[in-house]
Amino acid sequence: MSRHEKKKRSNISPFPRTLQFNIGLIIAIFILAYVIFHIFSYFTRKNVTVYEVTQGSITTDNRYRALALRQETLVTSPGDGKIVYFTENGARVGVRSLVCALDTSGDIASLISDKGQKSALTADDLRDSEETISDFVSSYTNRNYDKTYAFKNALSESLTTAYGRRIYADNADRIQAAAAGGTFQNNYPATPGLLILSTDGMEDVNADNFTSDLFSQKDYKKTTFSSDSDVTAGQPIYKLVTDDNWQIVMPVSAETKKALSDKSYVDVTFEEDGKSATGAVTLTEKAGQEYLLVSFDDSMERYADDRFLNVSLHLDQAKGLKIPESAIVEKQFYGIPKSCFLKGNDSNDYGVLVQRKGGDSEFVKPTVYFEDEENYYTDGEKLEKGDVLTAPGGGSSFTVGSNVTARKGVYNVNKGYAVFKLIDIVYESGNYCIVSSGTSYGISLYDHIALQGDSVEENKLVY
Repeated sequence: MSRHEKKKRSNISPFPRTLQFNIGLIIAIFILAYVIFHIFSYFTRKNVTVYEVTQGSITTDNRYRALALRQETLVTSPGDGKIVYFTENGARVGVRSLVCALDTSGDIASLISDKGQKSALTADDLRDSEETISDFVSSYTNRNYDKTYAFKNALSESLTTAYGRRIYADNADRIQAAAAGGTFQNNYPATPGLLILSTDGMEDVNADNFTSDLFSQKDYKKTTFSSDSDVTAGQPIYKLVTDDNWQIVMPVSAETKKALSDKSYVDVTFEEDGKSATGAVTLTEKAGQEYLLVSFDDSMERYADDRFLNVSLHLDQAKGLKIPESAIVEKQFYGIPKSCFLKGNDSNDYGVLVQRKGGDSEFVKPTVYFEDEENYYTDGEKLEKGDVLTAPGGGSSFTVGSNVTARKGVYNVNKGYAVFKLIDIVYESGNYCIVSSGTSYGISLYDHIALQGDSVEENKLVY
């Protein structure tokens, strides 16, 4: 490099750099900080779940194992032999209905047993069997699974009975000859009734003589009658339920007795098939135990083959605004004598005079939530415990906090912040309660309230 070039370069001075103000970077940092703050606030704040007030009802169901009482008559065998049935269990029979026959020789019973399975069923028999199956399927639940085998046996016996009728018709001459010879005795009921092909030894139990030990079912045993069975003279072969009026009886608690004390009737749901009926109420006591008897004049034939029934009693039903129990909170209110209120500040608004330091009085208009004959009740928003109120006309003063009461309510969050609303609870059951509508400072249909009342603070934002 030449001397000239070196001298020229040495005369070049660096230009000082100035600090550039990047407004875009500042805005980006501000936005990032704003987003981080709100993300942090979202994950750290309390999560307030909102519940919409709906119209609803609550029914109290009390489940019991009830004992069924009916007017039942046992019919016994006139002699020894084999019994053959020609009428199905649960059928209505009259004095001319052929229920069964006693075969002392066993010839006709054997004929039915041998040829019955080869005999074709009539259209009526098939239709009856289809209806029986359909009824069982439609009413089946896991609760009555134990009745599946009983249904199977009943259906099999019903088919055997249908086959027996067919054999009886096809062999009329042979059967008449056996009857004339005294080896085949037809049985017709002495009175009309509902035919039941079983016995449990409790046919004589009624509303007057039942005992507490019957409900344990410890020694309960049910015997079912079937065709081609051997019987002896005097042995029960069927029974008749001769009256449509019947009862169920069950031990109940003192609380249930109290709930029923003013009722003449009660709605009952039978868990066997989910159907309901209304019965007359009778309360009685035996050996210190309360019992409920419910009397019906219908539905008997649906449960005539059951001695014990699982039932639900619908004791109470309340309708109104339905809200969850978790939303309910309690709030303290100050009772202020009505004599302390007056109109002030040149308006028609009512308020109270609060004594301040220095002897001055301030007119304050507190929010009145409810009242009784002597007091208005307000919260601590504008009045504090210990405030002294001056009664108009020179009356005696009153100190706030000397009359405190608590009332239940919920937090309304319609506007995004928690506002306390009074509720008047009509009925409580489980996790919900029914409150009346139209309460002053109360809630209305479709209002939004905090599902967890203790998770919010009054007058604080919840969103």
